[in-house]
Amino acid sequence: MKSLQWTAGMEELQARRHAAGAGAAALDLRLAGRLEQVRNEERSMYPEAIAIRAGEQYVVVKVADVDWIEADGNYAKVYVQQRARLLTKTLAKLEQEVLDPRVFVRVHRSAIVNVSRIAAVEPLSHGELSLVLKDGTHVPCSRRHRKDLEERLYFTA
Repeated sequence: MKSLQWTAGMEELQARRHAAGAGAAALDLRLAGRLEQVRNEERSMYPEAIAIRAGEQYVVVKVADVDWIEADGNYAKVYVQQRARLLTKTLAKLEQEVLDPRVFVRVHRSAIVNVSRIAAVEPLSHGELSLVLKDGTHVPCSRRHRKDLEERLYFTA
């Protein structure tokens, strides 16, 4: 009799474990789905392209193609392959509304750089840096913004 009860108890325990495993798998699937949804929402927060007015038309520039951006008063010069296009937004507005912080980093009060375009970093005096982009352009990096750059690039000793 004891053996029969023990067997029934073991079967019930195994059934519960199986049900719990199925529940955990379902929970894993739900969490994975939610994580993917959050990632997609984060990606869609930033536009893929910018339409910049050029005379009577708009020139569409993919944000991923932007090398760097320079402040020019209340405007910004967007550089793509060494060609500047004037945009009627401030750097602060672009940084807040348009540029993905995983791709772009503020390196100076008047400059934002696409991190993937940096080819070399040259030290200057007093802790300042000069960033050499893949197209040969030199962009200053101030002491104030150096920490932001160091969070994005790993510097060896």
